[in-house]
Amino acid sequence: MNIRVVIFIFVLVIGFCRNVMAGNENGGGGSSVVCRGQNNNILSAETLDLYEGKNVYGLIIDERQGSVQEIIESIKQKLKDTMEQPEIHLFPLISRVQSIFRLTGEGVILKPVDDVSEIGFPADCKIEQLAHYVDDDLLVVQREIWGALSNTQKASLIIHEAIYRHERYYGATNSRRARKIVSRVFSDSEFENVMSRLPQNLKFCSAYLGDKMSYRFFYYPVNGDMTQLQFLNFKGFTVYSRKTAVIPIFHYWENDESSQELCGSDKYCNYTSGTTYSKFEGNDSVILGRELDIEEGGAVKFYMLDNNGRNYLDCQI
Repeated sequence: MNIRVVIFIFVLVIGFCRNVMAGNENGGGGSSVVCRGQNNNILSAETLDLYEGKNVYGLIIDERQGSVQEIIESIKQKLKDTMEQPEIHLFPLISRVQSIFRLTGEGVILKPVDDVSEIGFPADCKIEQLAHYVDDDLLVVQREIWGALSNTQKASLIIHEAIYRHERYYGATNSRRARKIVSRVFSDSEFENVMSRLPQNLKFCSAYLGDKMSYRFFYYPVNGDMTQLQFLNFKGFTVYSRKTAVIPIFHYWENDESSQELCGSDKYCNYTSGTTYSKFEGNDSVILGRELDIEEGGAVKFYMLDNNGRNYLDCQI
């Protein structure tokens, strides 16, 4: 395994442990869509993740057979075909969520968190808070709603809490992306592992916005004079299905002649770009540029530009 990948995994695990020990400012907790009868009895209940999957993204949700734990294990197998090393990044969080899971007492209602869907619901149906983090050692789940969920729905709550916990480590302030990910892993959507189809002659880059890692990708030549980027992290977040972009230049950070021709003496110059392709979250723009540091004798730095600013590259060459 690439040494930079190993070091990053170690830092991520240590950093997450510190985050748990320090407490989490974002809180978090899953929501549900509950339909009730005239006597306030529950007619149906499902997690917001899977409700949105069906009604927003048009997905076919697979109501799986088996116990909650059996369904969780089947989802873990699917996650192995998506992200980088879920055994390190995500599976411990699933176990953690299960270990701190507690049902509320009878009749206890959880206060809603400000992290809900903007879509409409049928009459007599509304969003109700299903789970809430009291602190990093206690996740409380509303007993009545939990009892009305199918085993697939229950498993989706556990997976939601683990994925959203992982997302918060990278700076997520709401669960929208976590819900989108959960809805797809519980559906018939296809994923491709982020490490798939990597060639032998590849190298690795990380990009940083200040001291925060924002991009991680392999790069390798394609079509003779072009370069393909294959991402593990994009805009600071974990990539969940193979995500690539082809840029029309050959390893530009190894030889800056092209940037010199296009940029001249300009301090900043965005001179090549591409568009990402992925079965999940594709069609993002990739803009690469050069910074000429006049104060350091014309030293050249390369960056990836996004709406957060210039993310400076640290690459194998």
